[in-house]
Amino acid sequence: MHILIVDQCCKQKAYPEDSETLTAEDIDAAEREKLLDRKDVRSIPAGDLYVGRQQEAIDRAVNTLRAADHTVTRVFISAGFGVVEENEHLPPYNVTFSGMSPNDIRKRADELSITRDLLNIIRDSPEPDVAFFALGTDYFTALDTDAVLSALLDDTVKVLYNREERASTLSNAVSLPARNADASQYGVNAIELKGHYIERFASRLETVSDNQPLSAGEMWSICTDINSSQSDLDSF
Repeated sequence: MHILIVDQCCKQKAYPEDSETLTAEDIDAAEREKLLDRKDVRSIPAGDLYVGRQQEAIDRAVNTLRAADHTVTRVFISAGFGVVEENEHLPPYNVTFSGMSPNDIRKRADELSITRDLLNIIRDSPEPDVAFFALGTDYFTALDTDAVLSALLDDTVKVLYNREERASTLSNAVSLPARNADASQYGVNAIELKGHYIERFASRLETVSDNQPLSAGEMWSICTDINSSQSDLDSF
């Protein structure tokens, strides 16, 4: 099975204390390669750089999936560098969409070619059986979700978060609830819950799928542990 995970950057980053932390102005003024060549800047693969609770939960999920011989394509949407693959090296930086207006977020996203680059990754990768979009509101704003979701086949199970209305318009899509009230059921916070659902999916996949294609209704049950009725499943 091939799983696509679109993750996001976070405030919590792991990097050497002696490294300079770059701002948006630093990043926009030079190419990434030149930034990484600076003597006062260290670099680290994106998959190791982000150490927020959501990212660490997804780390565990990815390890579980790969250990079971599933293929995982994981990318991050970064407010500093755009779409970043997990093995790409990044310098320490402090750039966020938080506090920006939707128009400013979209403008920066266009400058960083976020939608275009994600579409290229999707088109250059095996068609995913499942696509998780573990994104908060600002990161959904930065992405042309219509274009990205349209690039996926109808057979791909598309997993969104807190996007019930949008999921209802798509083929084979489900929106998982990831608000504060939902998180309390699992003993995590709302930010971590997105990754927690993916971790549940990874740990339960072999026992529930029997290597057969999944439906959106089955995905709901796998991730939330809620036993839906047949009528509930038919509504997806």
